[in-house]
Amino acid sequence: MNKIILDENGFIDLDELVMNNASFKSIMQDGVVSNQEVVEQNERVIALLGKIERMCNEEQCEAIRELLAELSVLQVVYHYKDLQSIKY
Repeated sequence: MNKIILDENGFIDLDELVMNNASFKSIMQDGVVSNQEVVEQNERVIALLGKIERMCNEEQCEAIRELLAELSVLQVVYHYKDLQSIKY
């Protein structure tokens, strides 16, 4: 199993996880994100969630839902923090 990637400050390195992901590389190959690519990525995520849900019991599924929610919050606050640093 792969270890969680931490940056030099001890934070989860979401950028590293994304940049090394095959789906991201494929989507970004031409530098443009199309509506179709978003739909296809959404379908990949739904399929993977379904696979994991079938593998896990209810307690494990709840832990995964909680992790996904907290990870999503982390990604959003990273984004907002970056936006706050932009000087107009």
